Amino acid sequence: MVKKLIQMTIERDNLQQKWGFSLQGGQDMTLTLKVSTVKTFTPASIAGLEKMDYVYTVNGKEVFKLTQEEVAKEILSSGKELVLEVERGEFIVPSFAEVWPELGRKNEDGGMGKKKPMAKMSMEYILEAMQHHGLGHMPQPDNFTTCGKLGIEVNQY
Repeated sequence: MVKKLIQMTIERDNLQQKWGFSLQGGQDMTLTLKVSTVKTFTPASIAGLEKMDYVYTVNGKEVFKLTQEEVAKEILSSGKELVLEVERGEFIVPSFAEVWPELGRKNEDGGMGKKKPMAKMSMEYILEAMQHHGLGHMPQPDNFTTCGKLGIEVNQY
């Protein structure tokens, strides 16, 4: 399955009923917020929420700059209806066109952002990158995702 954003409305019968899912991560933990568990026969499972869904918005608010506690408060104050937007997919790996869209744009003189046109990637290359998550021999970090605003931060000391 390719990556896609899914918006879902989770409804519960009363305020005492639990939503039926838990999250891990948050800005305070420097981890992308994702669903860690979904209990069966709960409002969350009935709505279609799945383990390992990456959370993009809660009730229309982006979660990328929120701590886990702030997200939990938003969820707990939702009343009987909770609207989530999540990213789901087997290989959530960014393309360079998503990360650096200006490389493919035309310059003022009509040329492309790069001097040489980019070569088309072979299927073998793509499958190899997906198998190794584009990181060669290194394992994919648990918090690796492309949902939300794109940005790369490298802290080297």
